[in-house]
Amino acid sequence: MKQKGDNKIDNNISTLQYYPIALDVKCKNCLVVGGGSVGARKALTLARCGAIVNVVSPIFSDEFTKHIIDKQKIINSQKITDSHNFISKPTTTENKNKIDSSNIVNNQHRLIKCIQKHYDSNDLNSIFLVIGATDNIGVNRQIANDARERQILCNIADFPEGSSFVLPSIVSRGDLVITVSTSGNSPAFAKKLRKELELQFGEEYAIFLTLMGNIRDWLLSKKNLQNDLRDKYSQVLPISQKMNSNIFRELVNSELLENIASGNYSEIDKTIKIILGKYLQPMDNISLPSYQDFISGE
Repeated sequence: MKQKGDNKIDNNISTLQYYPIALDVKCKNCLVVGGGSVGARKALTLARCGAIVNVVSPIFSDEFTKHIIDKQKIINSQKITDSHNFISKPTTTENKNKIDSSNIVNNQHRLIKCIQKHYDSNDLNSIFLVIGATDNIGVNRQIANDARERQILCNIADFPEGSSFVLPSIVSRGDLVITVSTSGNSPAFAKKLRKELELQFGEEYAIFLTLMGNIRDWLLSKKNLQNDLRDKYSQVLPISQKMNSNIFRELVNSELLENIASGNYSEIDKTIKIILGKYLQPMDNISLPSYQDFISGE
């Protein structure tokens, strides 16, 4: 027998067109087809996530080249002055698919390799994920069909019907990643929402999450002290999952974010010491790190 409200739950589930997921592409071979600005953005996002990226296109636009060079400087703090260092060309006109690896400089550090050639289905060999970003409808459809036959994850720009997934708009603040998707119905509206969120969420969120992660690691390391302290205390307060939950609930509901945004370091230190000290008081041989210590990971 159905319970009251079951229909409402079923209706909500049926309207969800895509399954939201955060995908780990680190060290995965990914392909971007297209040498324009869209292809550059897709390649750079994949590289930021640790993917090994090949970009295939018969022509790489000036905008693509500039975008890749400028952004790669930021990603890797590495000066790149010659676009030919990362665009590989066939060594002969007779064999256009043969790649001169000597033209690929430090590719393993930059994670992006650009290959100047027309797309063909062999480009999908050993590929985990492919993104089609060309202005040629026929090529885009071929990519979609080839990927479907090989059961490879595929996204075609402006063609959600031929894609196995859609790409949301992204707001990134360090480890905080907020995505906005309209399920392919209105990329313009997703972009508008993204811009609004970028104003709402500042860089203090990145610092805050770094702080939370380092405090978490520090607490986990202190679990090893429990055995050492059993002889000193008749009862030792364990650093349990429940305690962790209580600590982080208080930290995230404190004014840490506001104080990070304003640079009020004395208040940040005070908040950390009060909250951690309350739960770790029985372990009086534990020295609580300062905010700067937590941020630096020391």
